[in-house]
Amino acid sequence: YAWVFPKGGDFANVGLGIVPSVSQYPAEVYLRRFLARRFGEEGYRVVEHRDGVVHIRGRFSPMGRANMLLVGDAAGLANPISGGGLDSAFASGKIAAQTLTSMWNADYDDILKKYERTWLDVKGRYLDIYAKIRRGILKLSDRDMDAIAEILDKMLGGKRWDRLDIPKIVKKVVSSSPKLLAIAGKIIVNI
Repeated sequence: YAWVFPKGGDFANVGLGIVPSVSQYPAEVYLRRFLARRFGEEGYRVVEHRDGVVHIRGRFSPMGRANMLLVGDAAGLANPISGGGLDSAFASGKIAAQTLTSMWNADYDDILKKYERTWLDVKGRYLDIYAKIRRGILKLSDRDMDAIAEILDKMLGGKRWDRLDIPKIVKKVVSSSPKLLAIAGKIIVNI
């Protein structure tokens, strides 16, 4: 997963996420290739370099401890498939604040239970499902992944991914191809 976030003028935040255990090369190699394809060999200059790790194996449970509620990446709320986490950070922060203000004098364990229940109702169940799907995807062969990428490219090429209803697309993609139906079966078996 790679991104370019314009920062104004000639500056942009450019990055990518990989799963090192299944990647052939280190992240730096993929980033250089991405930059060259996107901007040309001489069309960019690196101003600052940062590395980081994003927990994408699913949320931590409990989502707090010692009178503290965890939100966003601290709670393991990044999307297990894409690695994105801004939406989860904002949503979990809002839910934590609402829970704390509505239960100001309550016992901490009750606050934590309400926070986790509300998170699951609002967004958490999707991320829990995505974590299971991710585990299944990591067990697919390169040939299976190529087949999925080819079908997705034909269906979604040129569309903005941030505005897509992913569960709806998955259903549509899987049902559109007997081959993908077989691949989906492999994922489900591995969940």
